Amino acid sequence: MNTTINTINGAIKQKLSQLRALRRVLPLISLTVLALFGQVAQAQITPGGVSSGLSLWLKADAGISETAGAVSAWEDQSSSSFDLTQSNSVSQPLWKGASELMNFNPVVDFDGLDDNLAYIPSSLIDVRDMTMFVVGEEEVRQDAYPITLRYNSTTDNIIVNQAFSGDNECLLELW
Repeated sequence: MNTTINTINGAIKQKLSQLRALRRVLPLISLTVLALFGQVAQAQITPGGVSSGLSLWLKADAGISETAGAVSAWEDQSSSSFDLTQSNSVSQPLWKGASELMNFNPVVDFDGLDDNLAYIPSSLIDVRDMTMFVVGEEEVRQDAYPITLRYNSTTDNIIVNQAFSGDNECLLELW
């Protein structure tokens, strides 16, 4: 009986150790982004019944401009028209449709190295009062970075990409 309990305890400790190690590894995240910025009223059908304050809604199953899987534009599904673009083909994330679904839905897959999509504004998203939801899946990779949505105050750009955290933890940041 003690041998069985010791074996089970050992297996549990090993699995906990593996889980802790995975938390320290930087992920590659495939994502669908939904951001609420408390700014513009939404006129169309919205996620989760949110009917006001939706400023940015990115869905991997709508508004994707891609060539051979490389995403050059991701159209905002809210009424705000904060569309994200990337003209440099090397930095374009990949659209994964029927081949690699997440919970039966397509994804936009950022490589964790240099993939990003940016919003170059004619009007700014108010980032001071924001709630943001990201649905993603991590793949264990040591050379990849977690997803971020950041604001570049020098160029007034909103950028969706993956960025490095010096302490190797997942981060979600808005600059």
